[in-house]
Parts: sequence; structure tokens; C-alpha cells
Amino acid sequence: MKIYFRLLTFCGPIASYLFPYFLFTILGITFGLVNFTLVIPLLNILFSAVSGEAINKMLIQPDFSLSIEYFTKLFNYYFAHFVQTKGKIGALKFVTIFVILSILLSNIFKYLSIRLMETLKLQTVRNMRQAIFEKINHLHLGFFSNHRKGDLIARL
Repeated sequence: MKIYFRLLTFCGPIASYLFPYFLFTILGITFGLVNFTLVIPLLNILFSAVSGEAINKMLIQPDFSLSIEYFTKLFNYYFAHFVQTKGKIGALKFVTIFVILSILLSNIFKYLSIRLMETLKLQTVRNMRQAIFEKINHLHLGFFSNHRKGDLIARL
């Protein structure tokens, strides 16, 4: 365990990477889940499973609250609005655009989180190399004459 804490010291300011990484990861996962939930309305339109009664129930605009149910009802409200005003083809376009936008945002946030983690990895390796370089520069010349070059390279 001591080795891991010692390696963690080379990460430097990990706190500056931690919050954006978790934010991008959570947003990527959220939009990834939205992709799967949007498949249901898409299939309902394609297979004509949406009835007139269901559309009339969806046309009631929901009251604001911070819950998944609110956002689902809000999407259903706009979906029903598109079905009534533009027909099933317009609603299909609406859902398709929404799915494409959700996939795009999901992939962008996943890319940003991976990019941020790679930056942290590169910074850690750079700090480790710098520490090794400084340690070798502070060694006395007798150390280099007593050891073979192959041994030194193997240790590095």
C-alpha cells in the first residue's frame, strides 16, 4: 500500500482533474442512458403503437420538479405535440433528432473524460521521469564508474 501512496504523490494536482472527470463521466453515462430510453418512443411510432387516448394523456404539460419522471413527462408532452401538429412522420423526425443529439453528447462527454484521464496519466509519467532524472544527476561520479551501463539502464 505504501508503494501506491508513493506513486500517488507523482500525480501532482489530482484535485484539479477530479471534479471535471467525474462531471464528464456522469454526463456521458446520463446521455448514454437517455439513448436507451428514447428507443421506446421511436419503436412505438414505427409500429403504430401510439393511440389517440395515449396522446391526449401526454398533452398535459407537467409541473416542474427535479426528477426523472418530470423529464420523461416533458419529453412525452413535446412528443405528443409533434404527433398532433406534424403527424407521425414529424414525431419520428423529432425522436430521431433527439436520439442523434443524445448520442452525440454522450460520445463527446465520454471523449472528454478519457482525454482528461490521459492528460493526468501523461503528467504523472512526466513527473516520475523528472524525479528519476534529478535523482541520477545528484549521484556522485563514483556510482557510475562502479556500475555497468546495462545495470543502470535496467534499474531505470
